[in-house]
Amino acid sequence: MNSFYAKGQERLGTAQIDLVNDNIVAILVHTNDAQFPYLPNFETNEFISDIPAVGRIAMASLVQKQMVGPQFTASDIRFPTVIGPHCEGVAIAKYTGAIETSPLICWIDQGDFPAIPNGEDIEIRWSGAENELFTI
Repeated sequence: MNSFYAKGQERLGTAQIDLVNDNIVAILVHTNDAQFPYLPNFETNEFISDIPAVGRIAMASLVQKQMVGPQFTASDIRFPTVIGPHCEGVAIAKYTGAIETSPLICWIDQGDFPAIPNGEDIEIRWSGAENELFTI
């Protein structure tokens, strides 16, 4: 289920997030940790810090970002040399330099999931046409 986080969607609508010019990141997320599971709450989760640390497996910045009408596009993303538990989804966020102030934008778990780290690179291919991540 791909979905927007409510606060992220609000920030997009009020121009507090500039998808093309801000540092937009993808975070590989492990949701099934026995001690600290992460179940995305799209109404209350607001910042990267709302995802438990054990669930944040890797993070990488999006490149070649564009708005094509209402569609946000970016190049497929590569997470280098990933180790850790399997990942069931990716959170997209604006990275401010601190996870406590970096707003979550959306959750993507359709496509190349689960991703299974084995010490090699993990590439996530955005499933939309022309590398579309989502439509606003």
